Amino acid sequence: MPEAPSALSDYGSFDENNKKLFQFFENITTNADEVQKKVLNEILSRNAGVEYLQRHGLNGKTDYETFKKIMPVVTYEDLKPILVVLLMFVEVVRSLLKTRICLKLKMSDFRDTI
Repeated sequence: MPEAPSALSDYGSFDENNKKLFQFFENITTNADEVQKKVLNEILSRNAGVEYLQRHGLNGKTDYETFKKIMPVVTYEDLKPILVVLLMFVEVVRSLLKTRICLKLKMSDFRDTI
């Protein structure tokens, strides 16, 4: 594996934006574990109330340790029934938008199709 250059000057002249971009990539690759935990925390914070996370007992908690302890490792096959319902919901909404019909629908309206 080639060794990283010891200084930016090894690559020639960088303008300020390139230096910032280089530093950003350096940071996220050097601290990948920390960055991934931060991203997971942001995702969990935005989605704390979703049914899937509630069903598994996360109950709005957004920290990495709780997520790791409570949430199961899943495969595509585990998620396939949920994805099928989601796709059905999307197709119904697209169809309604095409015909300009506005109805109040929720994904739970399709739950019995799983």
